[in-house]
Order: sequence, then structure tokens, then C-alpha cells
Amino acid sequence: MKNLFLFLFACTLFSCTSTFKVDVPKNIKVPCVIYFSSDHCGWCRKFDPNWEKVKNDTNFKNIVFYKDDELYNENELIALFDVGSVPAVVFIANDGVAVKTVGYESESEFYNKMKDFKKLNQNDNVIKAMKRAVADITTDDNLYKSVVCAIKDNQIQAARNLVSTSKDNNDLYNFIRNNQIQAARDYIKYLK
Repeated sequence: MKNLFLFLFACTLFSCTSTFKVDVPKNIKVPCVIYFSSDHCGWCRKFDPNWEKVKNDTNFKNIVFYKDDELYNENELIALFDVGSVPAVVFIANDGVAVKTVGYESESEFYNKMKDFKKLNQNDNVIKAMKRAVADITTDDNLYKSVVCAIKDNQIQAARNLVSTSKDNNDLYNFIRNNQIQAARDYIKYLK
């Protein structure tokens, strides 16, 4: 939630911003960013290289980028997101919360917003995994408690050894198997 507020604050610094919840159309994958522009807009033409550079940055490979003219239902989206002027960029998070910014943004401003948006969605995925935690603890409760203690005591190799003996496929064990130790720590904090 803190990241959402930071993201919204960053968005309000440089352009007009609005936030709302949407039912995401079926042809749009989230998390995503949609850029609305016009061929006759000077600020849009100035923003185009910034869009392309950030869009092609490998740091954002898990975020889908759309330009309005690439979508078959462009007019429906203009109405859905209440796009009245361009350039406009709409960020849609995993949970359907949309943030619309209107106005030109420099490459660094847009890049920083994308970094915040990426963090917001990564944290959302970790939280979803954590919410499944109670249901995931099934077969060996003592082993699970030992793994939690090992992580809390920063005994990472001990946790890996314990997990390697289990055929359980819960989120905590998968974090450890995939060497995502910080995610495992966050997972444990969530369970407190």
C-alpha cells in the first residue's frame, strides 16, 4: 500500500493525475501501460522517443505496453479511461487499479514512474502468494516450523537443506528453492 501512495505521489508531481478502479477489458493483459496519443499533437511526438526507449528497456519485460492505435477497441478505451487530452498514459495494476497521467513527461520522469509501477506489481504478487500460505501448509508442520526458524535465524543453507527433503510445493519452499530469500523473509513477516 505504501508503494501505491508513493507511485501516486510521483505521478502527481509532473502531470495531471487521476486514479480509479476499472474492469479491465479482456484483450488487455495486466500489469500494463497504455499510451494515448495523436498524430497532430506536438507533445505526443516529443514523448514518442521516451515511450519507445522505456518500452524496450529489459527492466520492464513483465509489463505489457500498448499504444492506443494498436488496440482494436481504442474508442472504448478512450471512454473507459476518460481520455480528454493527449499525451495520456494509463498504468493498470494487477488488481485493476488504474492511474492516468496527462501531459508530457521527460524520459527520466517516465522511467522513474515505470520503476515505481514495477515495484508496486511485484509486491502485489508476493502478497498474493503470502495470502495462500495458510492453505499451503499441509503435510509436515514441524518441517515447516523448522524452515521458518532457519530463515529467521539467517541460516539459509539449513533452510535449503530442510526444503530439499520435502516434496511439498508451498510458496515458502518455492521461494527458498528459487533462491528468493528476501521474498521468503517477507512471506514469514506476513504470517506473524
